[in-house]
Amino acid sequence: MFENLTTPTELFRFRLGTALEMEHDSLRMLGELENAAMSDDLKQQFSHHADETRQQIENLTQAFLLLNLEPGDKSSPTTKGMEKQAESLLKKSDASLHDDVVISAALGTEHYEIATYRSLITSAEALGIAEVAELLRANLGQEEHTSQELEEAAKRHAMMA
Repeated sequence: MFENLTTPTELFRFRLGTALEMEHDSLRMLGELENAAMSDDLKQQFSHHADETRQQIENLTQAFLLLNLEPGDKSSPTTKGMEKQAESLLKKSDASLHDDVVISAALGTEHYEIATYRSLITSAEALGIAEVAELLRANLGQEEHTSQELEEAAKRHAMMA
């Protein structure tokens, strides 16, 4: 459908599709990170964030409905690469470091998602699609909150080292 993007609207729609794939990748990665985490508090945090990610997927799906578009199948190579990096670090790391690895991997993913949503919100506002921008803002708020929680977890685990 979008082999050659020629308008800001086409670019926005394409990027919205990659954001949906980004969240699907993140949901899968959260399950892997939860399994790899050693501490119960991190396992619980990843489980909670998976619930939020499901809501974010619903919000993105709603955005497509508002735009009268099919979500389509877009790739998100960045999140796939982050997932591979986390898998590689977990294989190389002693089990005593797994919590540090999963926190770092999750935090990197959150920062990418935050940047993605900020950019999409700016575009949605410029294109005059306020309802879509509001759905994206809801996702951004959750991502920023999760990032703060992960930063606090990173500090706690650093103090234990």
